[in-house]
Amino acid sequence: MLLPHLIPFDQQVAGHDTIRMSINETVIIKPCNQRELEFYQNAPHYALHEFIPECYGTVRAATERELDMLECTELEEGKPIRIDNNVLHGFTQPCIMDLKIGSLLHDCDATDEKKKKMVLLSESTTSSTMGIRICGMKVYDSSKKRYQQYDKKLGKSCTRDTLIEAFLAFFFPSSPYAQQYTKYQVKSEETPVTGSSLLLVYEGDSTACHQTWQYLLNEDKKSMKSVDEELGPKLCDLRLIDFAHSDWNADRKNQDKDVLMGLDNTIQLLEMCMKRQTEERLGE
Repeated sequence: MLLPHLIPFDQQVAGHDTIRMSINETVIIKPCNQRELEFYQNAPHYALHEFIPECYGTVRAATERELDMLECTELEEGKPIRIDNNVLHGFTQPCIMDLKIGSLLHDCDATDEKKKKMVLLSESTTSSTMGIRICGMKVYDSSKKRYQQYDKKLGKSCTRDTLIEAFLAFFFPSSPYAQQYTKYQVKSEETPVTGSSLLLVYEGDSTACHQTWQYLLNEDKKSMKSVDEELGPKLCDLRLIDFAHSDWNADRKNQDKDVLMGLDNTIQLLEMCMKRQTEERLGE
C-alpha cells in the first residue's frame, strides 16, 4: 500500500512514536514492531476486538522520500508502518485521557535494567495499588475556548485517594479540581509508553456536544442509519491501544493479573465522578 499524503497528528497525549494523519483525518499512520503487528492481525479472532481501533494494514517506507513524509527519524527503511482508524475523527474538540492499565509495565524481552526501572515505576504509583495510571491527558475548556494538556507527572503524583480528583479535573475542566493541577500543565508531551492503555475520549465543545446529541436523537428515529458510525459525529469513545508488548498467545503465568483490577477501578472512578457531579453540581 502506498503512503497517503500526511499531515501532523496533534492530539497525542502520551507515547514517543511519531504519528501522522491523512488529510481527511480518517486514518493515522504510525510505526510498529512485529509483535504489535501480529497482535492487530489476530485481534479479529477475539471478543476484545470491538474495543481495539481497526487496523487497515501496513505500508513500508522504502525510500528516503517516504521517510521524509513521515518525518520519523527513528524509522529504518523497510520497517512496517501501521494504518489505523482514527478514533478521534468525528469530534470537534476531543478531550483525551491515556490511562495505563495493569501493574506489569514490561515484557519478558526487556533488559534487566528496563525491568528494574518499570517495576520501580509501578510500585511507586497507582499502577501497583489500583492497576491504572494516568500517562497524559488533554482537556478542552469550553468556557475559555482553549485546550490544556497535562504531562506524565500528574499521573505519578496521584495516589489511591487523589486519583478521583484527577478524573474530575479531566471531566470538568472549569471546576476547582482542574486548578490544583496547573503545575502539571505543559505545551507538549513526550511520555514513553510500555504497556497497553485505555483511551478515554469525549466531546469538549459544548455547542458541538449539543448538536451531536440532537443528531444522534434524530438518527435513532430513523429506520435506516444514513451515516456510518465511524464517520458521523461522536459524543464519546473508549478504546484499548498500545500493544507493542502484548501477545494473544502469551503464557497464562506471564499475564498481568492487575489488568482486571485496573478496569474495575476505572469503572468505580467513573461512577464516583457521576456521583460527585450530582452532589457538587459540577459543569453547571
